[in-house]
Amino acid sequence: MGKVSGTCVVCGQSPTVRSHLFPRALIHRIRGAEKHVIEGDRDRAGVRLTQGGLWDDQLLCEVHEASLGAADDYAIRLSRRFEKSGTIAPSGTSYRLGNPQPELLLRFAYATIWRHVVSKHGASHALDLGPYRRKIEEYLFNGASLALEAIVGRSNVVDPHGNPIEVGIAPYKSKLYGWTIWLFTIGGFDFYIKTDQRPFPKAWQPFLVNDNDPLVLPLIDAMPLHQIEKFQPIFKQMLKR
Repeated sequence: MGKVSGTCVVCGQSPTVRSHLFPRALIHRIRGAEKHVIEGDRDRAGVRLTQGGLWDDQLLCEVHEASLGAADDYAIRLSRRFEKSGTIAPSGTSYRLGNPQPELLLRFAYATIWRHVVSKHGASHALDLGPYRRKIEEYLFNGASLALEAIVGRSNVVDPHGNPIEVGIAPYKSKLYGWTIWLFTIGGFDFYIKTDQRPFPKAWQPFLVNDNDPLVLPLIDAMPLHQIEKFQPIFKQMLKR
């Protein structure tokens, strides 16, 4: 994690360090035995090969980067543990997984969105959290309270043969049954974080990350990656030379 002559967006101090927008360990899950992962972008023709995913070396100083480490580590461990101890609920409609520190999982979700939005990647894609950027910064770096409702589901992306595949999908703004959310996928999980004043329905309470242990992950029908409509512009760009 070499230091560079950037200025931390939180405290204005320099130098900054290389900040990976997704934890490298979760990108390595996608790589598997390969030397690189393949990145596609709707605003860039062709593909880019990378070992550790997107990063920004002019985002955070060493102190503020380190302050997010515990949440990153928790998400990494949770992802690994699901493979060993995740279980199907008796109803058959969800998975269950121990989540002894839900606050750390929420912190990871907020930090992941914030990193992507505030980074060079976010600037190039015109990502904007509006008033939630300041709220998330106050929570992450100044100890303020924050209770944005969040749901985590098991990623349902499969290859053309129906086999589950690991993908990383950078955060983007979307709608979930009318509620404004930010959605991203990493480590075999889909994260849905609500940036909307209206609460989720009470019936969704068991599926919230907020204060819930075990974590209940909705079981969603498998979806072939090549058929997901919102990714088609990215695939078209990846095929260009």
